[in-house]
Amino acid sequence: MSCGYDNTGKQIRRTMTYKPEAGMTSKQIEKAVKRQEVLFEEKCRSGNILSGSVKFATFAEMWLDDHKRQLRPKTYSRYKAMLPRINAAIGHLRLDRIQPLHLRKFYDNLAESGVRADIKYKCNIDVAGYMKEHKLTGAEISRRSGLSSAAVSSLKKGNNVTEKSAAAFSKYMGQPCALLFTAVDA
Repeated sequence: MSCGYDNTGKQIRRTMTYKPEAGMTSKQIEKAVKRQEVLFEEKCRSGNILSGSVKFATFAEMWLDDHKRQLRPKTYSRYKAMLPRINAAIGHLRLDRIQPLHLRKFYDNLAESGVRADIKYKCNIDVAGYMKEHKLTGAEISRRSGLSSAAVSSLKKGNNVTEKSAAAFSKYMGQPCALLFTAVDA
C-alpha cells in the first residue's frame, strides 16, 4: 500500500503478510484477508505503521511533534529535556529491535550514582519545626515564597526538592542556598 511520498519524492510503500489459521475454510480465509486489509489501510492512513528500520530517536521526535498540542507546555518541555539522555542510551536502536533487556539496562544506569541529570537538594533545617516555631502555615510560605504547595509540603516532610524550589525557599528565608541546602544525587 502507498503511504504517500518522502521528502525526496520517493513513494513510501508499506506491506503486510497475513497467515490464516489452520483449519479455516476458503470463505473464512477470504473474509479474514479482507478484514486485515481494511485494518492495515486504516493504520497506514492514520500514520500508525512505521518502517521497521525507524530508530527510537527518530520515532521519539515524531511522537513529540505529533503530540505537542495534546501535552501541557511544561510536560512537553520536560519530555524534550529528557530526550538527549534517553537517546544516548537507546536512540540508536531500531524500534523493532528494542528488547526489555535494553530498557532494564537503561533504568539500572539511571540508578547509578552521578548519572542522573536532575540534581535534587536536601534542606539542612527542620522546615516543619521552623513552621511550628514561627506559627506559619504551608499556604503562607507558599504565597510568600512563590513555591507550590507541593514543594512546601516536600520541604516540610524533609524530602528532596529541585534547584528552583531550593533557590525560592532560600530567597524567602534570606539565606544563601548553599547554607540551607545540600545537593544530593537523587
